[in-house]
Order: sequence, then structure tokens, then C-alpha cells
Amino acid sequence: MHPHQIQIGDAVVIAGNWEPFGAVREIHRGARPSLTVWIENYGEAELAGTCVENVHDGKVVVIFDRLPPELREYIGHAHDAEIRS
Repeated sequence: MHPHQIQIGDAVVIAGNWEPFGAVREIHRGARPSLTVWIENYGEAELAGTCVENVHDGKVVVIFDRLPPELREYIGHAHDAEIRS
């Protein structure tokens, strides 16, 4: 994880998919860095720093396969409430 590059409010995206599913709420630095992330249609969740692949342009890129299974499920439904045209 690149905790010094991450900012509160940064978008959180899955590697290879640039549509944000959430935003950074808190940054936890230290021996086991992590992020508190707000996930659309779910709420707040803790992401281990080991899930983060890269940080750039106001986006935190996470690796889907490193996320806990329950978060994968919620992220898959993050945009269900949106109206598609």
C-alpha cells in the first residue's frame, strides 16, 4: 500500500475497471496499514493494505481476488440502485 499517496475522498476502484465502487473515509498507517472505505449500497468496510495494487490520479486501485469474499459480493452490487439508460 502507498499510504502517503492516498487521500481521504479518493475513489476506490478494482484493477482493470475504472468505475468507482466507493471512497476512502480513513487511512490507518502503521505496522498493518488499512483503509476504511465507504462502499456504495453497503456502508463502511475495512480494507487491508495488501488489497491495494496502486494509487494514482485520485484513485486507489485494489485487487479483487485479495478482498474478503463478503466484500467481493457487496462490491459486485455497488451500482445496483443506479438507473441505467
